[in-house]
Amino acid sequence: DELTRHGTTTAVIFASAHVDTCRALVSAVVARGGPRAFVGKVNMDRFCPDDYVETTEQSLVDTAAFIKYVKAANANASPPLVVPVVTPRFLPTCTPQLLRGLGELAAEHQVPVQSHMSESCDEVAFSASLFDGQTDAAVFDSFGLLRAPSVLAHCVHLQEGEEE
Repeated sequence: DELTRHGTTTAVIFASAHVDTCRALVSAVVARGGPRAFVGKVNMDRFCPDDYVETTEQSLVDTAAFIKYVKAANANASPPLVVPVVTPRFLPTCTPQLLRGLGELAAEHQVPVQSHMSESCDEVAFSASLFDGQTDAAVFDSFGLLRAPSVLAHCVHLQEGEEE
């Protein structure tokens, strides 16, 4: 209600790593009839607090189930009120195995991708150290996560050629 009161017609939401919380959010949006939302279950299988970290396998299982839940929850709406979004939190918090699986889910279910990218110089350097010196954009692209549509927050420290 607060979003609508302030004139927001569509929100892009990093919901939670906890799938039940994500489902509750979707149910609330659908029950209220809006506002329109792109909602992602956040994925992280390393470098995060213990109460957020997931196994790679469980993250992928929960994400696939969440995508199906969202599509079913508003199957009668055209266009859908809520769109599921594949949401790797940001590169350092995701192993290559998780990123690969998320790219496969995004392609299989034809859903958008959202993440944080190139937010700080330290993050860019840390990501490069984890992914053989590749730029953030190259890593996302190599796992099928740089696709249309994508919403990439920040992108403050892009390297030459990454904007394309």
